[in-house]
Amino acid sequence: MTLLEYAEAYQALMQLMDTPQKYADAYNLVRLKRALEPDAMFFAQKERELMEQYAKRDERGEIVWSGAGRFVFAEPSRAGEYATARRELAEIEPEGEFKRQKLNAPESITPRQLEALLPFADFGGGRK
Repeated sequence: MTLLEYAEAYQALMQLMDTPQKYADAYNLVRLKRALEPDAMFFAQKERELMEQYAKRDERGEIVWSGAGRFVFAEPSRAGEYATARRELAEIEPEGEFKRQKLNAPESITPRQLEALLPFADFGGGRK
C-alpha cells in the first residue's frame, strides 16, 4: 500500500468519526485511525512542503488558491516537476506489513469511503 492510500483511508475514516457508533465499533475505528495516522500525517506534511515550494504567494505571503485543494503555481512551467515529485511521494510504500483492522460495517458509508478503507479494514459480514 502507498502513502496516498494511507492518506485517503485516513481522510475517509475522519469523515466517519462523528457518526455515532456502538462502543466496540467506535473503539475499533479509533484504533484504525491511530494505525493510519503517522503515515497519513507524513504524507500531508510532505505534500504541504511541495505546495510551499511551488505555489504562488499573495502580498501577505499566503498561498494563492484556485479552488478546493488547488494552488496557483508561482512558475506554471514547473507544474510537471511538481506533479512528478507529488507522484513519487504518493507512491512511497511504508515499510512493514499493515495489519488489517476488523470493523463492523457502519450504518452508512459512501462508496469512496469504502474503497479507501477496504485495504486497511475487514468489514466482515456487515450490518444485519
